[in-house]
Parts: sequence; C-alpha cells; structure tokens
Amino acid sequence: MVHARLSTVRLRLTTTGDGTFIEVWDRDPDPPVPREGADCFDEGGRGLLIVDSVAKSWGWRRPGSAGKIVWCQPSAV
Repeated sequence: MVHARLSTVRLRLTTTGDGTFIEVWDRDPDPPVPREGADCFDEGGRGLLIVDSVAKSWGWRRPGSAGKIVWCQPSAV
C-alpha cells in the first residue's frame, strides 16, 4: 500500500496446472524498481527483494486499463 500511492489495490490468486500465480494491481503506472542496499533496519524497500527470494519467477505488465500488475509464481515449498 505504501508504494501504490493510491488507496485501491487488487489481489488475484490463480491456480493452474503450472502452479499458483499471484497478481497485484494498483493504479500507479510506474514500473516496480527493486531497491538496492536496503538493510534490516530500514522500514521499507525490501518488498521486491522478498518477492524475488521466494518466487520462481516474477515480473510486471501494464493491463489494458490504467496502472500496472506485478505478478509472481512462488517457488514450491
């Protein structure tokens, strides 16, 4: 919610034969940028680093409407 800059966020979970997919939509059109150098004392800036560490793959795309969708496929546990 901090980085969405607007109050509307949508979450979609989808399970297919290829696994589970997580998508988060927000109205901010700016691409997500992983922050370099965040440490354990920072209050923010580690979200995409956490996603990257637990996901088999992740990325983002612009939907047909406004905003962006950040997606990931979690690694098998």
